[in-house]
This record gives sequence, C-alpha cells and structure tokens, in this order.
Amino acid sequence: EIEVKKQVAKIFKTSEQRAKRNCCALCGKPCLSFANSHSVPRFVIKRVAVNGKLKTFNDIVGLYNNKNGVNNAWTFHIICSECENNNFSSYEDENAMLAEPTNKIMAEIALKNSLLMLYKYRIDRETDQQAIAMGAFVGEIDVLSIMNTLDVENMDFEIRRSKKIIDNSLKSGFKLIYYKKLDWTAPMAFQSELCLYKNLDGSILNDIYNESKKIRMQFMHICVFPLKEKTVVMVFVHKDDRNYVPFERQFLKLDEYKKLEYINYLIFKYTEHALISPQIDPLVLKSDKLVDLCEEANINGFGLGQNILPSEIPNFLSEEFALPKQEVSE
Repeated sequence: EIEVKKQVAKIFKTSEQRAKRNCCALCGKPCLSFANSHSVPRFVIKRVAVNGKLKTFNDIVGLYNNKNGVNNAWTFHIICSECENNNFSSYEDENAMLAEPTNKIMAEIALKNSLLMLYKYRIDRETDQQAIAMGAFVGEIDVLSIMNTLDVENMDFEIRRSKKIIDNSLKSGFKLIYYKKLDWTAPMAFQSELCLYKNLDGSILNDIYNESKKIRMQFMHICVFPLKEKTVVMVFVHKDDRNYVPFERQFLKLDEYKKLEYINYLIFKYTEHALISPQIDPLVLKSDKLVDLCEEANINGFGLGQNILPSEIPNFLSEEFALPKQEVSE
C-alpha cells in the first residue's frame, strides 16, 4: 500500500510539473517560476483553518490528502507573479466583499475559477497520458482526448471573456443571481465554477455528454467567503449564458434557507473544491449521504447516479454549523 501511494504521488507530481508548461497562461510570456495562486483568497481560507490545516473533499471520501494546508489547498501554478498581482486585487479585500460585487470583481473571480479548472484539466491530461503509457488506463482513449480538448477550449474561451472585462473595465458582462451576507461565519470556504447538468425541475441545462464543438458548455460561479463575523454567499453567471435563465427563475422561488441548502448541495454534487474547518465534527463529514454524494461525484464528475436530496446532507451554510466567533482562526 505504501509503494502504491508513493507511485501515485510520483505520477501526480510529474503531472503538475508538466501542467505548468513554459509560459504564463495569461500573458504568454516565458516563465520559470509561477505564482502560487489561491483559488479562494488566502485571508478567507485562514478564517476556517485550524493551525493552518483544513478538511477537504479527500477527507470526506477517504482519499490520500497532502494538500490540506492554507498554503497549498486548491492552488494552481500556471500564471506569473505579475499577472497574479495585476488581475485579482479588487476582490481580495474583506471590505470589498461586504458589498455586492461589481462587474469587474465578478470577472476577477470568474478568471481565477477558469484558471484553476484549466490547471486541473492539464493535470488530468498529463495523468491520463502517464496511465496510458503504463498500460493502466481503463476507458476509451479516443473519447478521452476529445473531451479533454473540449474542456481546455471551453476554459480558454472563459479566460478570454473574463480578461476582456478586466482589461477594459467593462461595466457589464456578468449577472448576479444571488448575493447574501449571513450573520455568522460558515465553516466552509469555496470559490469555483460549475457546469450544471440539470435545472431544479430536472430539465437538461448543459448537454455535458455531447462531443460536438458547436455546443459550448456554460458555467455558473459560486462563492462562499467566511469573514470575521459574517459570510458572503454569491452566485453569478455571464449574461450571454442563457441556459441559466430557467435555473435562475426556479432558484429564486425558493425560500432563503432552501436557497442556501441548494447552494451547499451543488458544491458537493459538482465539485471537489470545498475547504472545511477542522472544527466540524468528523462524524458530520462522514455522514452517509454526504459521503455517497461525494463518492459518486468522484467517479463520474457530477453525482448523476444518486437521488440524494439537498436536505439529506449537512448544510454548512446554516447557522447550525456556524464557527464560534472567539475561535475563528486568524
């Protein structure tokens, strides 16, 4: 078992190194040393950490976890320090988060989300190539190549679209679906984009299995930012991504608790990116329905085989799980 873990760690390390490439993914300039970019602002992550440590998706499903610290949890390394410093300054400030986000702030958040996913897709591609070379890959190689290429092309499109807004200080582009300041510090930090498969009523939103280049996947952005005495929760999409119009209409009909419950559900159903405080009871993280939902998402990426309801998993956005104010990590 130890040897297997060493081999897996070696493969992932090689994949991460190759995923960096030789040039910055934003400015295109040659780069020998890439920035350690946090998908969630570092000062937000520190709000839920205990002694610099966090709980992640891997802890829930029982996978090996060596990236559970403030410095390395859901970071990416494909842009230079200059691009890191020049493209995300507007929202990486607690006061800025306490007001509804401007179009530029939403573009900065979206840009980081897309860069994280681009980095992830690059790593997946390199890992798959190593598995193929070792004769250990199970699946259709041709389909794998097509889907990875489409994923990367989607992210390139998203990156260009967000960067255009930032560079030109455009006043429109993104549409805020939901913004809420909770009067407590949630035990979870999160920032990512999701490609929703279905609306709340079960109708198809994104045809995720379609291999045609003519169909572009559309993404929704979700943020959970635990702050000193509050938590900011926001959901937004690009205004051109009309697939989300029915979702918005259905979502806004929910009462406030159900909205938070559904956002919490989407985070675990569609992503691996939640960063959770170790102050949460380990038994809560190991609740059967939460583990089942996460394990299914780990297998097929979307939790599509499960009929788990939002109300059946712990709602980390509810006041029930709020962090004690005096224990919030600085």
